[in-house]
Amino acid sequence: MTEPAASIRDLMARHRRIAFDSNVLIYLLEHNGARAEAVASVLDAMDQSGGTGVLASLGVTEVLAGPARHNDPVGFEMLAAALRDLGFTNPVLD
Repeated sequence: MTEPAASIRDLMARHRRIAFDSNVLIYLLEHNGARAEAVASVLDAMDQSGGTGVLASLGVTEVLAGPARHNDPVGFEMLAAALRDLGFTNPVLD
């Protein structure tokens, strides 16, 4: 991780809601080394501070596209459950 832990805490102190892009969550869910560790650090800080994560509906689709494309219903359901467990909100598009 390139950012010191203090800077992540500072980020969470200034922002109660953090928007995530799908690729960041894919790093985490696919256990992509240092990138996954960095994402996990942000999620831990968010959890400790009571912050909220936001993922657009399109982002959910992008995360689930891999297992869907490979006709992997088990992988699809596992990723869907992992996304639900993160407790992110999904903004409603009017």
